[in-house]
Amino acid sequence: MNILEIPIDVNSLNKQVKERQEKIKNQLIEPPSPLDDFRKQINQS
Repeated sequence: MNILEIPIDVNSLNKQVKERQEKIKNQLIEPPSPLDDFRKQINQS
């Protein structure tokens, strides 16, 4: 099956983008938790 034949659901894509933007906004508002810092350290190593 050709990728171009797959219909792109623009609404769901827009929804995903909005959800991502909301998450980023929330992260900017809330201070990062120690658990997030811990995860970053694990990912870097």
